[in-house]
Amino acid sequence: MFGNSFLSVSVINNLIGLVLAVFILTLAITYYNKRKKRKNDSELNAKIDSYINQHLAKTTEEYEDNYDNKTIKHPKLHLLKIVQSGNEFTIYFVNKGNKVFNINIISSDVSDILIEPNDNISQNSTGYIKFTRNNKSDNQITFKLDFTDGRMNKISKKYLLTILENKMEEID
Repeated sequence: MFGNSFLSVSVINNLIGLVLAVFILTLAITYYNKRKKRKNDSELNAKIDSYINQHLAKTTEEYEDNYDNKTIKHPKLHLLKIVQSGNEFTIYFVNKGNKVFNINIISSDVSDILIEPNDNISQNSTGYIKFTRNNKSDNQITFKLDFTDGRMNKISKKYLLTILENKMEEID
């Protein structure tokens, strides 16, 4: 057994070399995988940041649009139909503008004018205006809406209703 010590040392050296090679190869593979993962993570983080920035830009745009709309569109009444019963008229509308509160309606052209709902009219909600016409020859009726907007500003808008043409528009 001792006579072949060169062979034993050689086998031991080869085993140690093999273990060392496996160890170095394991370190190399681990380093490569970590580096690859870091690269993938940084690419993933860049994509996530890009998506977040796009979303924030879109959200900010939408917020600014809504903010601007609140300053521009106090209510925008769109006439749906006019129903007449003798001297009484009911004007059905939808609000295409922003929500308003504490609505009051005034007209010198007609008596007994009222608006419903009068507490608040939301965007895209419907309502109606009822009035009695004093003179049957009156084709045009003007009325003024006083209301509070979403930022608690008191605002007045004047409207012209043309009965024969089935038309309602905001005037100065």
